[in-house]
Amino acid sequence: MPKAKRQAADTRLARLLDGLVDGFLTLDGQGRVTFMNKAARAMLAPEGDDPTGRHFSAFAAAIPGLEEQARLAADGGAAVQFDAFSARLAAWLEVVVSPAEDGLTATFRKIGERKLTEDRLKMIFTNNPHGMALLSWPEAAFAEVNEAWQRATGYSRAEALGKTGLELGLWDETLRDELRRALAADGCIRERVVPVRVKGGGTLLALLSVDFIELLGRRFLVASSLDISERARAEELAKEQFGLLEDFSGAEAGVATLIVDEAGSIVRFFGERSMFAADLEGASMHTVLPPPVAAELVAAMAAMLAANAPRTTECRLGEDEAARTVRVTGAPMTRRYRGKRTVSFRIQDITAEKAACRGDDSLCQVAFQLLKDKNMQRVVRDTIGSLAAHDRRRDNKLVATLERIIEDDNLRIVAEKLCIRHNTAIQRKKRIEQLLGLSLDSFETKAMVSLYLKIWRLSGQDES
Repeated sequence: MPKAKRQAADTRLARLLDGLVDGFLTLDGQGRVTFMNKAARAMLAPEGDDPTGRHFSAFAAAIPGLEEQARLAADGGAAVQFDAFSARLAAWLEVVVSPAEDGLTATFRKIGERKLTEDRLKMIFTNNPHGMALLSWPEAAFAEVNEAWQRATGYSRAEALGKTGLELGLWDETLRDELRRALAADGCIRERVVPVRVKGGGTLLALLSVDFIELLGRRFLVASSLDISERARAEELAKEQFGLLEDFSGAEAGVATLIVDEAGSIVRFFGERSMFAADLEGASMHTVLPPPVAAELVAAMAAMLAANAPRTTECRLGEDEAARTVRVTGAPMTRRYRGKRTVSFRIQDITAEKAACRGDDSLCQVAFQLLKDKNMQRVVRDTIGSLAAHDRRRDNKLVATLERIIEDDNLRIVAEKLCIRHNTAIQRKKRIEQLLGLSLDSFETKAMVSLYLKIWRLSGQDES
């Protein structure tokens, strides 16, 4: 083709690509940008500088995971598709990176206000009665929130996405730093009572649990919160009156509550009595509780009374292996008992939870809480159970393949880990998607299926 005609054809092609709603760019073999259409420039280089000739790593930070997935596409010689949340755009993007003759091409499509089409996923996240939020890490910016979270805080999804809790005014720097220290120390947060400022200036008490989850090579936080403001006020009133305590004692198995005065004497006791060998009411904590437990509760009580703030800790009710592990949540009470200040301790037996999740990832704690939910049992049977049944009939190892796909998007790596051919991994993925009626290319689907797998394992099932 003559040079003039080729230049004219290139110009027409550039104009056509510039008119696309989707972002599009091309890279040479050294990773330098050779073309970026208007939509891609708006997503990646909004400052207006000409990106041509610059290395794409200068723009890749705008789309988490882009640089890593581009390397996978170049090394593997195959297209890579993934979803990513852009904090700059406050939107989800569908990204496809493909090898080209002299480099790579990449397309970016705003997914926008997509809804989770699978009813099973809605039940877990979108329609969960607890406030649920997915946050990027380490920024801790909201990447997704459900309706319960929006109702509790007063902020809409559009207002929350891309913002941190500090930017929304949900908490101050002190609480943010405390939560970050707890995550750094323990890797998770378990049922911590925290004050949350809602839109409009009010404050609610939330029972907060936070876990790390890794997807598409990035770490996220999954946060679950329950508004306990009304319950806390009702329980506090009952505790202060020392009359309606028994109304709260039979609701939860494996839970006991102690009302203790500042001298360490147990004023009232109700709930699960099998945790303790002695009758606690009227006794001193030092005489009826194991010394380490009594010392820890006394120290916690002193800190709570000094700061007038709740506190949560975990401890064992003994030294031997059979000793129970409990989660203790304490809160100072406003009224005095016989002239002395008092504290309520809610003691929950978490021995089974700890045993089931020992050495496992953070999703295990969430899965354990959902293990006895009948609706969840049905969902897990219909999904992972159907794959396991297929494995028993055909010996195709679909459950094991699914677990590897959740861990790694690259099917070549999946094939290596399973010691199978790349084409076999591709065929297994297609068969899994057919049986589940879901696409494993969806970020939300992978997050929820990983939860189903965890519940399946904790229920004692086996795919073989």
